[in-house]
Amino acid sequence: LKWLGKSLEERGLFTQFISPDSGRLRPGVITLGARVDSVYEYFLKLWVLNNGMDVEARRLYEKSIRLILEELTLQSNASKMTFIAEKNGHTLLGKMDHLVCFMPGLLALDYAFRAKAGMEHGVEFPHSSSSNNNSNKKK
Repeated sequence: LKWLGKSLEERGLFTQFISPDSGRLRPGVITLGARVDSVYEYFLKLWVLNNGMDVEARRLYEKSIRLILEELTLQSNASKMTFIAEKNGHTLLGKMDHLVCFMPGLLALDYAFRAKAGMEHGVEFPHSSSSNNNSNKKK
């Protein structure tokens, strides 16, 4: 978790590839799709498997979800529905990888575990009228 936490703090969300020479994330597309989706799941799953006691896994999960919501959410012009896009450099791409389908289940697991344990709710979600979603409309 230390390396993942350091990478998340230094670079933000994870790209798809790690350099075999340096062991650092390579520049590239930020996606919740192939090669990356599991890391975000495992932050929460480690926390749940440790009965809510793994503070570092929880911190990494919450930071990841916040970054995903801040950096990767777009709203389509046609339907006005919000979706999780991909990002290449500073450009949000108007597409969502099919492997992002894990996200609703991940958020539901977080909510269900917290509710069962009598904990407060987790990450707050921006409303569709927030400045974030208005600034991230798909052109």
